[in-house]
Amino acid sequence: MQNHVSVSIPSIQIFSILNSWLNNKNVIIITGAKSGLGLELAKLYRNNKSNLILIDKDYKKNYTYINKDFRIFELKEDIADNNLLKKLKKFINKNNLNLKILINCAGIGY
Repeated sequence: MQNHVSVSIPSIQIFSILNSWLNNKNVIIITGAKSGLGLELAKLYRNNKSNLILIDKDYKKNYTYINKDFRIFELKEDIADNNLLKKLKKFINKNNLNLKILINCAGIGY
């Protein structure tokens, strides 16, 4: 029988650890970021001054917020679009970013 150790780390500590290796060129992509879990994660990472690319098909338009500490890009895109990966690669290269984390919260709503 194997012994397993479970460690509980407070979520704020997790964000601090993640931000310690995220520099000004590293970025987190969150899909489904306009509502639900995606929105709540976007708020948490924004409050920790992480660079974000937020993707949701329900955004009204593309939006960019830049300050001295971090950048946020809201992209009106549908992850079902077969060309999205090409668009994201071009966008990331154009803005001189490094993708470090992808959080997929997009789904089908009824």
